[in-house]
Amino acid sequence: MKPLKVLATVLIVIVAISALSVGCTEGAKFEVGSLEISPNPVAAGETATVSVEVTNVGGSEGAYTAELKIDGAEAQTEEVSVAEGDTGRVAFSVAKESLGSYEIEVGDLKGTLMVVRPAEFEVGPISATPRVATLCKPTTLKAEVTNVGEIEGTYTAVLQVDGVEVETKDITVAAGKKATVSFRVTKDDEGDYDLAIGDSHIVLPVRPG
Repeated sequence: MKPLKVLATVLIVIVAISALSVGCTEGAKFEVGSLEISPNPVAAGETATVSVEVTNVGGSEGAYTAELKIDGAEAQTEEVSVAEGDTGRVAFSVAKESLGSYEIEVGDLKGTLMVVRPAEFEVGPISATPRVATLCKPTTLKAEVTNVGEIEGTYTAVLQVDGVEVETKDITVAAGKKATVSFRVTKDDEGDYDLAIGDSHIVLPVRPG
């Protein structure tokens, strides 16, 4: 009988230890950090991404529900599953039509999203060098492009000759800055040509050499 009693005692101890271990297992516990807003500022109507890192510092895998608040009001929720000791990232897409600043909040983290006027371009007067072109010789056209918006943007400059598109160039201009776009034109017929870049026009005389 003694061996049976010993065996029963061992089993009881094992069960007790197992129960104690289960009772001491820590559940999932999360820490939220690294708030990012990109791009920021963003043009009105365009999409910005708000993201945070979620780290599971607990003892088991779990799911975390991240809540995005904009100006204190709940806007979106996203759930992410994170294994014990791992870090996941949760992201939200935000687009606003109204200009201004918006307070962004995820958990205890806060940031500011700036919504600004989109890039908008104005093309200045066109210069031609030489001013009177010679048949079969190139003429250089230049125009200044000004970004009157509040964010960097890319302008596609279109050169038209007598209303027909002949060439395009992309030019990136920072907010409130100017950049110069240039084209080269060669004509093999004498005459006066209407050249346009955007809304700017110039008449280029082409004469024999």
